[in-house]
Amino acid sequence: MIAVISSVSPSDGVPIAVIHLWLPAPTFACLTAEELHDASLHAVLGEQFGVQITSGKRQVRAVPGDGDLLRLLRLEASSPELLLEGTSFDQDGRPVEVFSTSARSASTRSSSASSRDTCSPIR
Repeated sequence: MIAVISSVSPSDGVPIAVIHLWLPAPTFACLTAEELHDASLHAVLGEQFGVQITSGKRQVRAVPGDGDLLRLLRLEASSPELLLEGTSFDQDGRPVEVFSTSARSASTRSSSASSRDTCSPIR
């Protein structure tokens, strides 16, 4: 069983992204929408379930706009969208979330950083 969460993220009243998120329902069955309102999903998973997101795979690409998404993002039919897809893994290497984020390409900025809290000696 999988729990699906969808949301529209606004900035200054303008929708900038539509997010679809899939979580393993048995693990997060008691998670509610209220707990995620104005909260970081990763923080909630850590605080309530002891899950720490430690790695992930991401892909970003420009794609032709989908009709329903274009309406939600208030874009014209010929507008491209940025599609960010990914899977996040917990401290035990288990997949915790799979997501798809469609964003207004003209108002999207991306930056990336990574770190590793522990390191193993080179042998």
